[in-house]
Amino acid sequence: MGVACNDLLPKLDLVLETYLTGLKGDFNISQAWVDQFSVGEPSYTAGFVFEVPLWRQQAKSQHLQRTVELRRLLNKFELTVDNLRAEVETAVRYVETADRNLRSQYHSLQAANADAEYLKRRWEMLPGHDRSSSFLLEDLIDAQDRRAEAEQAFVTAQVDHVMSLTKLNRSTGTILRQEHVDMPFETDPLLEVPVSDEYSEPQAPSQAVDPSLLGETNS
Repeated sequence: MGVACNDLLPKLDLVLETYLTGLKGDFNISQAWVDQFSVGEPSYTAGFVFEVPLWRQQAKSQHLQRTVELRRLLNKFELTVDNLRAEVETAVRYVETADRNLRSQYHSLQAANADAEYLKRRWEMLPGHDRSSSFLLEDLIDAQDRRAEAEQAFVTAQVDHVMSLTKLNRSTGTILRQEHVDMPFETDPLLEVPVSDEYSEPQAPSQAVDPSLLGETNS
């Protein structure tokens, strides 16, 4: 862009010239060389060349072309930034939704586990093998099935939560740092960007369920 702007300006050049002359017949090169400094004598020329193209159509066309190219690159850059911002916002919402679903499935699993344990204790404490005990056993089996379904839903929610965090790290460009992956390629010291020691990893919008609580569930 700067070159195109300079082409629109007039051009003023300083010209310096010097020359020597020496001629000698019969292919007498050595004497011709000596005559350059004695007979011909060195000559010098100095001057300025001022150039202003009429209408400067070529320079104006190049300047307009560079301006259009710059505007196109800026528009492309803004579009890329908008797409990245939208992708990150979508990833953040996905993490928040997955986190809420994970917590909901965890509470459902806790409720299903408590229901199954309650029915199990009732069935164990019920004396005899009458009709009511068979109904209670059927309820216990149904409760255990619901607990198994709740456990499967909880595992699915855990996978969705991890996938949402991975998608967020990929959108923010920190997935390699998050996975502690070191690239083996060599970098130019002149192109290295110093990283502050105070840099901290981006935190997810919400935290997952405490792993210590997961030990309370029984499959």
